[in-house]
Amino acid sequence: MRVPIVVLVVAVLTCGAGAAPILFDFGDADPPLPGWNIVFAEFVTGDTITDAVDANGAPTSVDLALSGTRGLNAAGTTASSVYPSFATSDNAFGSIGLHGGYATPNMSVVLSDLDVNLQYRFVFFASRAGVSDNREAQYTVTGADSDVVYLDAANNIDTTVTTAAITPSASGEISVDITAGPNNSNSLQYYYLGVMEVNAVPEPVTLALLCLGGLAAVRRRR
Repeated sequence: MRVPIVVLVVAVLTCGAGAAPILFDFGDADPPLPGWNIVFAEFVTGDTITDAVDANGAPTSVDLALSGTRGLNAAGTTASSVYPSFATSDNAFGSIGLHGGYATPNMSVVLSDLDVNLQYRFVFFASRAGVSDNREAQYTVTGADSDVVYLDAANNIDTTVTTAAITPSASGEISVDITAGPNNSNSLQYYYLGVMEVNAVPEPVTLALLCLGGLAAVRRRR
């Protein structure tokens, strides 16, 4: 008896499906909304999140710690089609130059309790409306491996940047270091973090094994 094509298609699609993303909104202490984790950009000390929820509102084991921020900025766009306005209109920010007498040259985000059997792809968004200079940020994401991406927040509405898939450290951590990018032309070199989206993806070998195992099970049930 031949395996129905529709069964094989469903099996392949299931192998390609990933978990719901984890969405973090950095900036103001907005009221909690389903599927979002609000990270308040407290000066220097930042904020922490325990057992962040995914986009479906389901709790995960993932924890977050933010530090090194100068505070929050509420001058982002409200016209984005990528994320809702409550998330795009505010940011955590820092500056290499003195802002209010303080310099915050590096903002840090640390994710812990990640699944060491998965990889994680990061998407970043930031927006600072009403400016005419370049306010590029550099996002360095580091676990067992690393990647660097850049985003200019100046008058940004819909642009995001996405990293390669990052493997957590042996202890289940990935850190994100944010600072001004090389093209930042602002006199104080302001940089921003508005939204961080974290997507878990199986490592290529794991995905292949899962798919092969699923298809083998389908064949055995013929």
